[in-house]
Amino acid sequence: ANGGVLRDALFGTAAGAAGASSAAALSACALLMALHGAAFAAGGLAGRAAGLKRKAAAAVAVEAGMQNSVMAVALAGAHFADAAVALPGAASAVVMNVMAAAVATALRRWTAGTDGRPRA
Repeated sequence: ANGGVLRDALFGTAAGAAGASSAAALSACALLMALHGAAFAAGGLAGRAAGLKRKAAAAVAVEAGMQNSVMAVALAGAHFADAAVALPGAASAVVMNVMAAAVATALRRWTAGTDGRPRA
């Protein structure tokens, strides 16, 4: 079935290969973290390269990092009858939201001046 490999990796297989499923789930999670990390970084770097101030570049970084999984779930739902096809996008959304919270915290510190107030 479509989406079966990631579904099995994230939620376990019917055969009960828990060790293999755990390793595959960790691998999938690491890949998702790399994908979203690269998107957050690329957005921030592109913003700075375009001459944006720190606060605006931080906003671009968050927007870039938050796009992929929402689009994946929407496209899967629109074009496939099997709900399992949306599982990779849903798993990505969970990882993305956890990472976004951490990135937002880091960017708040990066955009703050020495007095703790936001800088431009």
